[in-house]
Amino acid sequence: MLYSGVKFNKVADMLRGEVNIAIPISDEMFCVYINTLEQFLYTDFIKEQKRAEINVTNSMVIEINNIVPAIDERKPVYEDIMKVYGISGNSRVEYTKSSMTAGRIFYTKPLYWKEGVNLVFSPMLNMVPEMIELIYYARPKLKEPSNMTELEVMVPNEFMTMVYDYMRCEMYKLAVNVTSSTQWANEYNDWMETFTQWITNRNKRYGE
Repeated sequence: MLYSGVKFNKVADMLRGEVNIAIPISDEMFCVYINTLEQFLYTDFIKEQKRAEINVTNSMVIEINNIVPAIDERKPVYEDIMKVYGISGNSRVEYTKSSMTAGRIFYTKPLYWKEGVNLVFSPMLNMVPEMIELIYYARPKLKEPSNMTELEVMVPNEFMTMVYDYMRCEMYKLAVNVTSSTQWANEYNDWMETFTQWITNRNKRYGE
């Protein structure tokens, strides 16, 4: 994960004192702003990878909701999963993403699919895994009024101006101040170009 070192309540307090609009911005609305931005950045650009190992008992169902993330991460969902491996002793098999229908027809092949909020994998005849390893994309824990003083903004500190510009844009948009909203949208877009290039180079350097 990427850390700014800046607690989110400090961001909200600073913007409340700076942005001159008649409409009061609640903590809930500030959380909507930052959650929208952070989830977008991590889903489309940052793509931080994490792994989880789940012991297999007698079930082919993996309850993703039981994965315990780091304190500053949100629980992963099925759509966050990028790789699934079955492990048995020294054997390791990669499962292929499938539809439920194909998974039930070709159940002897290493396939996985979604049922409800869970992941289901096929019961291959030649290997019953002792453990399932998931590689998934991690995203920041959602900000709420109750945790604003605990959680920091999850972007590098050098890109905090981008966060401020995005939130200024949204605040002026709420106040129907088109001129100011457009101004800060342009500032944000300029920063996004820089951020996109930075994260692209970083992912190439460390492996995406």
